[in-house]
Amino acid sequence: MQNRLMKNSGIIVLNKPKGMSSRAAVDHALKWFENKIPMGHAGTLDPLATGVLVVCLGWTTKLVEFIQSMKKIYKTTIVLGANSATDDAEGPIQEVFVEKKPSMAEIKDALKLFEGEIQQSPPSVSAVRIKGKRSYKLARKGAPEIPPPKNITIHSIKITNYDYPFLGLEITCGKGTYIRSIARDLGSVLKTGGYVGDLERTMIGGFTLADSLDPMEPPIDPYLAVKPQELAVGGMKKVTLEGLMLRNLLNGTKIPFPMKEQYFPIDNTFAIMDTNARLRAIAEYRNSEKVLKPLKVCPLINPDI
Repeated sequence: MQNRLMKNSGIIVLNKPKGMSSRAAVDHALKWFENKIPMGHAGTLDPLATGVLVVCLGWTTKLVEFIQSMKKIYKTTIVLGANSATDDAEGPIQEVFVEKKPSMAEIKDALKLFEGEIQQSPPSVSAVRIKGKRSYKLARKGAPEIPPPKNITIHSIKITNYDYPFLGLEITCGKGTYIRSIARDLGSVLKTGGYVGDLERTMIGGFTLADSLDPMEPPIDPYLAVKPQELAVGGMKKVTLEGLMLRNLLNGTKIPFPMKEQYFPIDNTFAIMDTNARLRAIAEYRNSEKVLKPLKVCPLINPDI
């Protein structure tokens, strides 16, 4: 079973180096395998950024959205006293006159505004669409626009060091958070300007730098580096099925499954496991019908139930 998973689906974790795009990192990993395997990463890192890039192989690419929804931890150095057209060190930099350097207490108070569920506008140089066009394309044409704000969750922000103009932060956040936007908006609150000087993603869910591989250094046996696809649903609520109920679900049939309402996840979506703890499907629970409806069914070479 493990060999089947490694050759047909699963997860590898890369440590993306600075200056390389996320897609280029995936392309390097693609060369590790003799047979062409579909690959997709679960969350872009800017070329400036380094760190954890989770890559899904084969059928596991259908689970990217569940990895993207996991908590992430970033370490960053924000440069105060200037603004950047790209909100990071790669854009044209414009210095800001600062009459008084912000104190540690002022910075702590300002950071409280960024914790919890907040609205955040992505950077003007990002892949967000504005009226059907990518924001970064508008910026390149000399017509940059700040995309409309969206709801995000920032679980915590810790100050790791402060030596003006450099402010080190460790940020734990949810899906869709732009660290560049935090730098820009913090600089605005402090009236100093601010941009990301460097950025490292140290964790996505249970995937850490300790798990990661250098995309420029192929492992001796890349298949041994592939982690099971079950890790992609590590944060989801699970239902274990067997026998005829599991078989019917895998055949695309809704199955009766009365469930207590307090057990429902927010999106009513469950990972369906068999009695061997293998991921077999993703299903939606429909409370009005008291049924589980299959959304994604995992193919198995040996589909013993």
